[in-house]
Amino acid sequence: MAQLLVGIRVLDLTRFYPGPFCTQILADLGAEVTKIEAPPEGDPSRAGPTRIGRFGSTFVMLNRSKKSVMLNLKDKAGVEVFRRLSGKADVVIENFRPGVTEKLGIGYNQLRRDNRKLIYCSLTGYGQDGPYSGRAGHDINFVGYSGVGSVTGLRGGPVVPLGIQAADIAGGALMAAFAVMAALYHREKTGRGQYIDVSMLDGLVAVGQTLFGELQAQGASPAPGEGELNGGYPVYGVYETKDGKYFSIGGLEEKFWQNFCLKAGRMDLMEIHWSGMGKDRDRLEKELKKIFKTKTRDEWTQLLAGAEACASPVLTIEEAMNDEHLNSRGMFVEGPSPDGEPVKQVAMPIKFSDIEPDGPRAAPKLGEHTDEILQSVGYNKKEIERLRKDRVI
Repeated sequence: MAQLLVGIRVLDLTRFYPGPFCTQILADLGAEVTKIEAPPEGDPSRAGPTRIGRFGSTFVMLNRSKKSVMLNLKDKAGVEVFRRLSGKADVVIENFRPGVTEKLGIGYNQLRRDNRKLIYCSLTGYGQDGPYSGRAGHDINFVGYSGVGSVTGLRGGPVVPLGIQAADIAGGALMAAFAVMAALYHREKTGRGQYIDVSMLDGLVAVGQTLFGELQAQGASPAPGEGELNGGYPVYGVYETKDGKYFSIGGLEEKFWQNFCLKAGRMDLMEIHWSGMGKDRDRLEKELKKIFKTKTRDEWTQLLAGAEACASPVLTIEEAMNDEHLNSRGMFVEGPSPDGEPVKQVAMPIKFSDIEPDGPRAAPKLGEHTDEILQSVGYNKKEIERLRKDRVI
């Protein structure tokens, strides 16, 4: 895939999850992404609690095909190095709290003086302004403020945390990657760079926009397990099977529901398809719980395969990694870890007709490319050694 963004230089000041995921998308598309990491530890996810070899699994999975420069931005000499790098860059992405980069001397208005074509993306929890802008936060907090968290849970039960970092991923990483590429296209037409303010909270509100439509249509906030698609409608739900595993059904359309009823041998339930949202809801849910308990998950999978019933097993992560369809789509590719050992990576999910994906390169060791990158912007070996001696790099 290297041809798509070949020649685009990205300076990545982000760490942990959403920023690195965003810049990995750009790296997968061929951009040269250079992580700027603070000494002596670098990105904290390098030392995450779950490890692949000597490295945190999150770091290994979200930083492939990037380069690493160790740089002390609290030192004036380090700031000067960064400003020289940014003068040759196309994109800077950072996820500090608002105002931090300006205090360091590497804010957008400070860098654009030397590079009018620079695209500068700030990815934060709450955005650059507003009452919450200076607050600390993690994904669970952004989910909470967005309203999305209030509908996550079983009917009549408590609200529960989401299974993935929805704000980090959908509200942050994907929105930022989309925004950067839109800004690159705009620059192609105008020759001008620009500043991008991406808030993970804003992004998740946008992802959950249909919930705000339901509020206005019904006059009340949706509740956990009561919406059409989150447990309120029994024909669209997840049920435990005979072997303690789970199976999902999405029989919203009448034809899919009828196909399920035929295969399950319960034609008597066909007529309560839509009334299952109203007066027959509890009875239908009770019946479906009984029905799914009569077979194992794999027996249901075999019975409903090809039945046009919108029915599927709920796989574990291990089972998904070994699923025949996902593997036929090339969704898992093997590449090296920073230690050089093979590790399975989740592939770029988008398929392009004219471009074959490159194999993933290892996530970088801390500061692995410092000399190479500094030399690319004019530093000679003596200057680099002096910066190293002064602990700038």
